[in-house]
Amino acid sequence: MTDEEFDHYLDVAIDELDRKHEALIAQYDIGNHSDFVVDYDKELLTFFENKKPIIEAKIIPIATRDVGTDQLVWFWSNQKLSGALRKKGEYIKKLYEITAADIFIEPDLECGETMVWEIAALVCKGFNSKGVFCVPHDNLNSYVLMEEIKTIGS
Repeated sequence: MTDEEFDHYLDVAIDELDRKHEALIAQYDIGNHSDFVVDYDKELLTFFENKKPIIEAKIIPIATRDVGTDQLVWFWSNQKLSGALRKKGEYIKKLYEITAADIFIEPDLECGETMVWEIAALVCKGFNSKGVFCVPHDNLNSYVLMEEIKTIGS
């Protein structure tokens, strides 16, 4: 991909992610629930309202970002995670083949808030996911693709 083609691909990816996010809010009220729980090993994100699970999404982990240092670490390269979880994250490297962007094959990179969402948009587009969710963990944020979203309970 040339620089111009990449810039266009990025613009399209950002627009798509914005539309997907709006659709998730409209359909599932994503981001406005009282609580949520993420289970990385089961690849599941559950949203709760008044302690009752109401929305469930299959997830694919992308990366974590240290808010204090702006360091993004791909799940596939994060040595603090289980080998199985790192293996699941290796699909990210395929985006290098599409974009020729080194960011997808570097184990980590310096990445501000705007750039992390640009990267998330690229990953979401590359894998045609339903959206991206940011999971806060103290001074780390994890970013996951959302797949197979459904309402649960009665």
